[in-house]
Amino acid sequence: MRGYYARIDKSILFQQVQQHVHHPVLLDLVYQFLHYSVEEGGNFHTPVKGIARSSSLSPLLAAFHLFCVDRHFANQRHLYYRRYMDDFIIFTRSRWHLRQAVRELNQFFRQFGFVQHPDKTFIGPLHKGVDWMGAWFTNQGLCSIAPRALTNHRNTLRRLYEQTRTLSPQGQADRVARYVHRWRRWALSLCSLSACAQRRFVGRPKPAHPRPRDATDNTKFKTTKPNPGCPAPSPA
Repeated sequence: MRGYYARIDKSILFQQVQQHVHHPVLLDLVYQFLHYSVEEGGNFHTPVKGIARSSSLSPLLAAFHLFCVDRHFANQRHLYYRRYMDDFIIFTRSRWHLRQAVRELNQFFRQFGFVQHPDKTFIGPLHKGVDWMGAWFTNQGLCSIAPRALTNHRNTLRRLYEQTRTLSPQGQADRVARYVHRWRRWALSLCSLSACAQRRFVGRPKPAHPRPRDATDNTKFKTTKPNPGCPAPSPA
């Protein structure tokens, strides 16, 4: 969705917090946090909507804000739903279920005052491929790390080499190696977390333990082919 943090309705969020937090002191602290002041051109004012992006509490409240959406889709057996902050992915077996899920999700968006991001929204068949959180999904399941994620990885490596050029060769190598290790760990965890979606909608894969060949090449994480008798899902 577009501008998630900036579009959060303070009153709705505070009402949600009140359903779970009852201590008056804690509620007062949350209220003060939500109604923060900003300086612009020498003038101080409190934004009507939105929460601070730089606070450590903001990710927790932002994730909690859409918990009712998670609860609504979690128990629907005809679809697979996941959300990370304001990024959604929905797999369904039929177009009818897909349209119903998209309609219900848009109703939540209108209720909370959010809109879809036109450049980051894909609705259609999986054979075209879709990038979600750095993973590339097709009707074969999770096929590889998304091209965008690989491009960002290479660009980060180049910038890291430039930023560490004043270090000793060993210091530069250690700094780059730490980043590569974190990236590989993220890539492997991404594949393992996505396996549950593949087992449910694409077929039960054989045990596999993919490993990157090289952190800078076009690393692909192969999965087994789907069961021919299982229909291909469609994402939202």
